[in-house]
Amino acid sequence: MPDLFLSRGVYFLDKGDMQSAKKEFLAGLDEASGLPYSDGQQESLIACHYNLAVAEQGLGHSKEALSWIRLAEEEQDKLGRTVLPEITPGRQKLESIPTTFQ
Repeated sequence: MPDLFLSRGVYFLDKGDMQSAKKEFLAGLDEASGLPYSDGQQESLIACHYNLAVAEQGLGHSKEALSWIRLAEEEQDKLGRTVLPEITPGRQKLESIPTTFQ
């Protein structure tokens, strides 16, 4: 079921509706967190955290975006394989934005 929230969230990202996207990704996180541990559950958590970072960045919240993307990167590292290759470059980009730390 988290995939439904992820799909809807990505739809809203594509439409530029960051608030609705954020709502869907948070619901996906809630759903995935309630599932037993599995690779699929971890992949959903990683995708939700990464996409929350994208939504927060779209809302102009660089600090929050950095927090979400760091969570996604930590979970991907724990999983031991790359689910979303854009996580590390995205984190590096966010860290290079001076306003991120204000």
